[in-house]
Amino acid sequence: MSGLLAFAAALFLLLSGSIPAAAQSPDIDCSNAVSTVEMKFCAGQDYDLADAELNAIWKKVMAHARSADKDWLPEGAPTRVDLLRDAQRKWIAYRDAACEAEATKFYGGTGQTLILVVCLTNKTNQRTADLRSYMAEG
Repeated sequence: MSGLLAFAAALFLLLSGSIPAAAQSPDIDCSNAVSTVEMKFCAGQDYDLADAELNAIWKKVMAHARSADKDWLPEGAPTRVDLLRDAQRKWIAYRDAACEAEATKFYGGTGQTLILVVCLTNKTNQRTADLRSYMAEG
């Protein structure tokens, strides 16, 4: 099973209630997570926030690109929307592969999924910053 499939399976188990109730408890103090289960839960929350923020900025970037394409597009040039969409798809593939590779440092260990989720979060936050910069520059 690939690392991303393992992550998806773990996330499914967490959300479906198949992981102990303590792991799902809103009483977990993520600033003081100690057990692997707590750390994975908190990392999952961090990733969910990062992903939501990326999706929000993505909508703004695409609206910005559509507007810019309407204002001026050289004849025969690909649209900003098409270029951004293609880049985003390639970035997702890169992010997933890079994080899966990083997580293999802990192959088979309890920390493998945690490292994967932390990597996904970090790369997602960086992409969000990159997209904000793109909008600010033009």
